[in-house]
Amino acid sequence: VENRFVFTISALESLLLSGKDDDNYYIGLKLSEKIAFLLGTEPEQKLKIFKFMKKSYNKRSELIHDGENNITSEDLANLDNIFENVFLKMLKLSKIYDNISPRNNDKEKEGLDDYFTKIKFNFTTK
Repeated sequence: VENRFVFTISALESLLLSGKDDDNYYIGLKLSEKIAFLLGTEPEQKLKIFKFMKKSYNKRSELIHDGENNITSEDLANLDNIFENVFLKMLKLSKIYDNISPRNNDKEKEGLDDYFTKIKFNFTTK
């Protein structure tokens, strides 16, 4: 359970975080935020997902850095569900966006980070 939990969080980091998200302090925050905006449709649902992911990332950090295991099978089941939904959504988005990084100028195509910025500020997305 512990290994799978840690690997699933790491996979979510790989799917959703770009080089601009590399500050360790903000990784859990950015990951939780992106997952909430990607999967949630209503503010309450986004907040629930955000809180679960923040809690999960903290549990992952406690396990990795302190050896403290507070992970339940329910945590893993919820995380598996989130991972599956994120993965499927990312597959769809990969057909639209060629890269993760935001564009640096008007000549570049939008990246996936541009998509997340638009979601965050309630812009219409593709």
